[in-house]
Amino acid sequence: MSMSCATVLRTIKSIRIFPLHGSVVEWANVQDAVRFIRSYNEAASGSIPIVRYEVEIIYLNGDRIWGEFAAKDTAIDFLNSAYSASPMDKPHADETPDS
Repeated sequence: MSMSCATVLRTIKSIRIFPLHGSVVEWANVQDAVRFIRSYNEAASGSIPIVRYEVEIIYLNGDRIWGEFAAKDTAIDFLNSAYSASPMDKPHADETPDS
């Protein structure tokens, strides 16, 4: 029995980056969790260090790939590997990819 391999070509529709800041907080009940969200000062999050990056790649065919990374370099490596695996998304010869 022989097997054949097919290359799957997917085109990236969009990439979402979720930079997560701050410390994890846990609550024992919904009421306390809701109270926390209502009182959370979103404007202050700019000075809080990054905890991790969450990256979601959405393809035109509906596939999604999700990754969570503590290090910036690892998130970038993940994006570059998705870029190299999507030949239809390669820049034209006169374009350069963003670094």
